[in-house]
Amino acid sequence: MTPYTKRGLPPGLAKDAWWLNAPPDGRHGAGDAVTPSLPPFGVALGGVCFIALMDWTFFNPTGGAVLAIFTTAFALILTLILRRGKGWAWDIPVIAIVSILPVLSFVQTLSVWFWMLGIMLLVARAADWPLARVGTLWLRLPWAGVRKLVTVEQSRLARSRMPGLRLMREWGIAVGIGSVFVLLFALANPVIDEFLNSAFSGLISIEWGVVRLGLWVFSALMILMIFSAAYIPHPAPRSRRGFALPMSTIRNALLVFNLIFAGQLVTDIFVLGFGAGLPDGMTYASYAHRGAYPLLVTALLSGAFMLIARHTAKESGWVRVLLAIWTLQNMILLGTAAYRLGLYVDAYGWTYWRLHCFVWLGLVAFGLCLVAYDLWRTRSAQWILNRSAIASIVVLYVACFVNFGEWITQANLNRFDKGKRVDWVYMCNLGLSNHALLSEVRSDYEFQPNYRSHYHKPLESWRQWDFRRWQTDQRIAKVSSDERLPLCPTAY
Repeated sequence: MTPYTKRGLPPGLAKDAWWLNAPPDGRHGAGDAVTPSLPPFGVALGGVCFIALMDWTFFNPTGGAVLAIFTTAFALILTLILRRGKGWAWDIPVIAIVSILPVLSFVQTLSVWFWMLGIMLLVARAADWPLARVGTLWLRLPWAGVRKLVTVEQSRLARSRMPGLRLMREWGIAVGIGSVFVLLFALANPVIDEFLNSAFSGLISIEWGVVRLGLWVFSALMILMIFSAAYIPHPAPRSRRGFALPMSTIRNALLVFNLIFAGQLVTDIFVLGFGAGLPDGMTYASYAHRGAYPLLVTALLSGAFMLIARHTAKESGWVRVLLAIWTLQNMILLGTAAYRLGLYVDAYGWTYWRLHCFVWLGLVAFGLCLVAYDLWRTRSAQWILNRSAIASIVVLYVACFVNFGEWITQANLNRFDKGKRVDWVYMCNLGLSNHALLSEVRSDYEFQPNYRSHYHKPLESWRQWDFRRWQTDQRIAKVSSDERLPLCPTAY
């Protein structure tokens, strides 16, 4: 009888003998991912501190000083939890300070955006993520990060023999969600509402209790998502693939674009330079207003096409010349747009939108200069985009510290003194930014005796403090001790 021979290992032994190929000393291979381990008590304590910090910060009036304290405490929590065992990161306090300064200067939309960006960068840096990929990190946190964190911590809680962790595992969900149900029933049932109010002697309001509990739940989910950054693997380097159009397509497009832009520039030169006639019913101011903003958008679209066409255009001398001519036409186009906008401002005065448009015209012109430099000295599209983005961020960051509202008000008052029209409705609704200036110059303008106007509201608590608000209070106090000082003249 011929013996039966089975080649290879039995399936059970092959499955169970994975350790035969393991590296010596139990080390992981190069491609293996090591699951991080966050301290359970540290995570719990950090979460409680973060919830308390959110409650203290956002459940009461919030100003620049409060946001600065929040950012400092938040950076400390991240350092103690996510940087455990990784050493000190010197750039974390730098990021915190840079994000704090704009809100300390003045709490406005732009400064709050920079503050929020700083919070995002703090989390990325504490988790050792590349700062350039901060957007990718925050997109993955709500899904991949939280799912991994919950899976890992559930298995650790199941194996733990500590009474405190076991109690939290068995009663955490019951107590947390049960509290939500009680407050919701109190809103729907006046009997329960009256019982809770009498039990707590009026220390809490049910309506505010629901809002506060909602803030706590949101804060718990937020810190859970933030701590999960430690469990998300770092992204692999992205391979950049260039996008190129055929040479014939770029050549034909540049020919058409140059002809169209030449026609527009000739029209502007004759109308703005030589005073050519306009259509019936159109003034030079309306002509300027109608063209300034569309020309800015045109320049932005032109810049995007230049980034696509620049690489292919360098392969042909004629196409490169066409691209250089078109770049020059775009710069002239930006000049005419700025001239148009200047005419409109001279006719109707300054506003935030018109001032912002001048700033963006300058940034677009800077980007076109980079494209022109690329035609002379070859650079990559990423080189151009990076420098354009840095220039935009620097300009916007510096703008957080400039009181544009006061500058606009002063410029419009100078126009009024010269007999030109002023939009008082707009000026008197610029908010805190121009209160100090209006209070200082109000004696130069006539007020009605019982004029119903806007009034400056001084600081009521240190929590509302920021530098511009404090400076405004100081300047108004030098003019008048009347806190109900009207701010707008009769012409309003």
